[in-house]
Amino acid sequence: MRQSIEREMLEVLELFYYATSFQGRRFLCCFGPGAMVSEMLLDLRLLNRARLEVCLLAPGLDPAHLPPGYPVVPVGNPRELEQALKKGLMPLLPSAAGGLMEHAFALAKTFKVSRILWLGQEPGLLCGGKLQSFLDLGELKALVEGEESMNFDREFLGALWRELEHSKQEWVFVEAKSGALFQEVFTHQGCGTLVARSYQKSITQAQVSDLLDVMLLMRPYAKSGVILPVGEEQLAQEIGNYWVYRLGGSIVVTARTRVLGDWVELGKFCSLPRYQGKGRARELVAKIAEEMAAQGAKFLFALTVEPKMGTFFERMGFEQVDRETLPKAWAQGYDFSRPSVAYRLTLQSK
Repeated sequence: MRQSIEREMLEVLELFYYATSFQGRRFLCCFGPGAMVSEMLLDLRLLNRARLEVCLLAPGLDPAHLPPGYPVVPVGNPRELEQALKKGLMPLLPSAAGGLMEHAFALAKTFKVSRILWLGQEPGLLCGGKLQSFLDLGELKALVEGEESMNFDREFLGALWRELEHSKQEWVFVEAKSGALFQEVFTHQGCGTLVARSYQKSITQAQVSDLLDVMLLMRPYAKSGVILPVGEEQLAQEIGNYWVYRLGGSIVVTARTRVLGDWVELGKFCSLPRYQGKGRARELVAKIAEEMAAQGAKFLFALTVEPKMGTFFERMGFEQVDRETLPKAWAQGYDFSRPSVAYRLTLQSK
């Protein structure tokens, strides 16, 4: 099979996978002040063609001004909304005077929406100039009560925290520009800022049912050359050697272990961009180190071509070592022309 065709098929698989993962959940696209529906027409049509249940809240929007045949229809009650969705249309929910956020949450409750997408002029929630990709309610409250500069008014964010605290919805800040909704729903990276309740977390060894999640999680890292690619057949054979960090049922970090005598290689270290920077990768490595030490291993080692990963390992207590000092069984199958740096952690047996 030509590599270009295989790459295209994998891209389609990724799009299909992330689209179908949202089926059965209802979205409300709420256009904030200054956001232009005209910028999002293609994104909205893609969501509609993927058979996702998408409702619109766009004050001042007249469906007559949309392109001919555009699948938007005004609705006034849940019965009309269900009929519109069955016909493959996007319901336009009624606007109201007063606060747009509060009205969005009221509509979300009435029309059984699980995720509100706030389409505005900002790329997401910025704190100290840094994009916050994911926040749970505790983290949002801490930002509201803190003093660091943000690109949203604290009163607005405080109201958002109170609404989320007493509702079942999730909230996503997404920039109202072409491609942003597509990236949020259909890709590994996501887009903007997701705000949701704290998810239940767990760290376990992967199962066969996790194969596709792990493969898609690793794919961007393999494309960029950070890790070496793994075929689906090989991954299926080795899936029990992968460890996964689950957040609310979704795999957000993964790594593979390979036992070489009393040494253990830690490889294929990947995480979803949205969930980085919150210590989850550290928790996964700590759990793996604990389990390997309990099984009698003396050393855990890893190699990386990324300086920031080297810094991560050093902060975890790893020390940089020459690659020639690693186990011979590992060296026999390694490409030493790869510009990687090795790190070793001495395990503490109990």
